[in-house]
Amino acid sequence: MSGSLRGKLLIAAPQLLDYFRRTVLLVVEHTEEGAMAVVLNRPTENEVAVLVPELAELAGAGEVVHAGGPVNPDSVLALGDFEDPLD
Repeated sequence: MSGSLRGKLLIAAPQLLDYFRRTVLLVVEHTEEGAMAVVLNRPTENEVAVLVPELAELAGAGEVVHAGGPVNPDSVLALGDFEDPLD
């Protein structure tokens, strides 16, 4: 798809007053079928180890879950930085 926004950051316009007010989004998928992005600047007070115990050993101590968008609010998407992605 030409014109894909995958890998780009979207920054909400100051005039935006809806759910996405003052958000920064990372577009992780953008195809003709649709798009998916993650909100980067909405940390919650909830620790990863508490809300998603399956990811506890991958998350650093005290790492918190960030709030996402209004679609699929009960789902979890994890982003990570690995020295060796196969580990």
